[in-house]
Amino acid sequence: MVGKPIAGCFYSEELLKTNYPNDYLVEKFIRRKGKQIYVKWLGFDSTPNSWINILDIRK
Repeated sequence: MVGKPIAGCFYSEELLKTNYPNDYLVEKFIRRKGKQIYVKWLGFDSTPNSWINILDIRK
C-alpha cells in the first residue's frame, strides 16, 4: 500500500519500478449518497475504500 512501510530486507535487484493502471476494478458498492458511491476496490483490503462520482464508473 502507498505510504506504508514494508517489513524486511530487499536487494536492489529485487526491486522493480511498476506502472499502476489508470482504471481499477470495483469489487462491490457499499453505500450510495446522491451522485456518489462508496466502493470497495478489487484486490485491496478495506483501507482504500473511497467515495467516487457515479459518472466516473465505466462498465
